[in-house]
Amino acid sequence: MKKFYLWLLAKNNKYGYTIFELLVVISILALLISLTIPGLSFLRQHAIDSELDKLQIICQLLQKQAVSSGRKEYLTFHAFDHSYFYCSHSEKLADNVYFGILKDVNGPPANPKEPITNPITFPKQRITFHPNGMISAGTMYLTTQDRKTLLALTVPVSQVSFIRKYKYLNGTWVYLK
Repeated sequence: MKKFYLWLLAKNNKYGYTIFELLVVISILALLISLTIPGLSFLRQHAIDSELDKLQIICQLLQKQAVSSGRKEYLTFHAFDHSYFYCSHSEKLADNVYFGILKDVNGPPANPKEPITNPITFPKQRITFHPNGMISAGTMYLTTQDRKTLLALTVPVSQVSFIRKYKYLNGTWVYLK
């Protein structure tokens, strides 16, 4: 009688899940989460924003160093391996951040009239910081691997050198403060 009761109980239990079914569902969810987290766009956006801020700070440092030391300083870009060099330091851009451009975007950001053809427009692929505070004019463009974001660091031609940051949004350049 006891066996019959256990058999009847097992036969009528249609509402539960087996451990195997739960493990399969948990495994699928874990796989989806692990594939999604690295691809989140806010992480890529943070990486490219941080690189642009870092380059701006380095430029400000090199400008002050050139003025205080009385000699030229240089920030040299290596577009082929996405790195740059200054004061005996070599830095590589963050993962998924590259020197690059987007198709059909005009530049420079302050006066976008011509299509951008080169991600670094500074003479000899480097920014020169002069002892009088002047900085060589040009633009450097950063993009992400998915080519959805484009940022620019520019030094315009002017009597007083200053560094500007821009972001390309919805077909126009936006000045970043």
